[in-house]
Amino acid sequence: MKKSTFAVLGLVAAIGVVFFFFGGCEKPPPPYDAQKVFENLREGFMVQDAFTYCRDFGEGMFQDGNSLNSYQAEIRKMTNKIGQWQAEKYLGEGNGPMPDYKTYHWKIYFSNDKRDLFLTLDDKNKVYEIIYRP
Repeated sequence: MKKSTFAVLGLVAAIGVVFFFFGGCEKPPPPYDAQKVFENLREGFMVQDAFTYCRDFGEGMFQDGNSLNSYQAEIRKMTNKIGQWQAEKYLGEGNGPMPDYKTYHWKIYFSNDKRDLFLTLDDKNKVYEIIYRP
């Protein structure tokens, strides 16, 4: 191989190392509405208040026996298992399960664990689905 080929390969490898260690380009922040819903979820979880946690829930989130009381119990159960909410990092967005629905992804760091949070909002920016995945 020529020296110029080695130089190009070396440059590509160096750029790869920088992106690996420093995360490359920052993700743009979530849209304002998604961020506000997320902040209500976070606040409700942190103070263990189901009313705040569920503030932006769509009607479907209260079907199948789900209520403020059941969400309150779930928040307590999660806190006992994975600990207090410590920090989060926004990782991006994707298409939701229906047209005009969007799913937003955060990495949540708890005192005893970390989880991926997938928050799906409907076309009215109401919570359609929340998934915490280990």
